[in-house]
Amino acid sequence: MSGKYYGTGGRWTYRDLHTYRDHLDRGTWQPPHTYDQPQWSPPVGYGVYLCIRFPIHSTEVAAQTAVLARRYVKTYKGDFVGIARKIHELSSGPRGRDEALLMYLFESNFSAERFFVSDNRFKQPDFPEPSSSSEAWTMVKYTDTRNREFSEYQTYMLCYTQPRCDSRTYRDMVAQPLGALIAEFGGMPFVVQNVGVTSLRRHHVGDNTMVTLHMFKSEMDCKSMMSDPRHSDIKTRQLQIARDTTSVFTIDHQACP
Repeated sequence: MSGKYYGTGGRWTYRDLHTYRDHLDRGTWQPPHTYDQPQWSPPVGYGVYLCIRFPIHSTEVAAQTAVLARRYVKTYKGDFVGIARKIHELSSGPRGRDEALLMYLFESNFSAERFFVSDNRFKQPDFPEPSSSSEAWTMVKYTDTRNREFSEYQTYMLCYTQPRCDSRTYRDMVAQPLGALIAEFGGMPFVVQNVGVTSLRRHHVGDNTMVTLHMFKSEMDCKSMMSDPRHSDIKTRQLQIARDTTSVFTIDHQACP
């Protein structure tokens, strides 16, 4: 028995054994201090989305990175949601470059950031290589989706809104009618409803900016909703009391370009 625990290759040396016996004989034995296992931060909301935005011409490199990361993302209590590509005809604001998003869902901001900085590719300032650049941020999931973003919902609407009125006025004139309209077309409104975001790289949003995320089952559902005259009325009211930029993405739940 002693050969199993002491000596070369054992858990303790024979000196440890003699020290233990000496303390035991004198009645001064104290159990050694043991360190607790690291504890994860408690869940925030219904989870935290990690978004990594990058030029669409680098999709293949990003997809390869996502495939490699799937081997250990669950170690950080996370899961891969998909690769999303921007639909410019349904998006507002300057067109700029064609872009895509990598999306993950984590338990908390802490675990999302730990995953991001632990990956040798994601953490590089020029990701995706070669000579590219990316933005990364996290936002809290406000609605319990029962994990349906991993299968049922294929199109996401990401909105950045800067109101010029009080929150109650914006809620009554814009948020509630828009949420009802999205739900009427089979969507899930306000999955994310944050003030600002947590930036991990180059994605800086003012503290007065509302960040919202709505989900649709298909691109056609989203397009039909945006073509409805009631949506035009809501957008007209919104422009009177707020500044808004909307990006619509179609998402592929498989980590492949």
